[in-house]
Amino acid sequence: MAKIVRAKYSAYTSFKIPKGINLENKTQVRWWAIKHLTLFIHFVDETREDMEIEAEYEPELDCKYADEETIEKACEYGYTDSEDDDDEDEDEEAPTAKSIIASIIANVVPT
Repeated sequence: MAKIVRAKYSAYTSFKIPKGINLENKTQVRWWAIKHLTLFIHFVDETREDMEIEAEYEPELDCKYADEETIEKACEYGYTDSEDDDDEDEDEEAPTAKSIIASIIANVVPT
């Protein structure tokens, strides 16, 4: 079965939280989440308008070293066994002169 190495990298950005907002205060903020480089804040006080805060800068991805490396089954990531057939052929031993001559003799000489 074919295997692949899967590498995980991290990217970082930041969001500036306005003064007076404490994301950890459950009496002030009902929930918050980040999606598509936007911080969404939903307040407990329903008269207060929800906030959407854009990221301070685009995430920077440093690919020098992976955070995590794992060996996985290739089929779990869309690779098919037919892609591995070429590799398996390379692993087979090449026939020797002795085995070729033995094969010819076995096919020519009646037993």
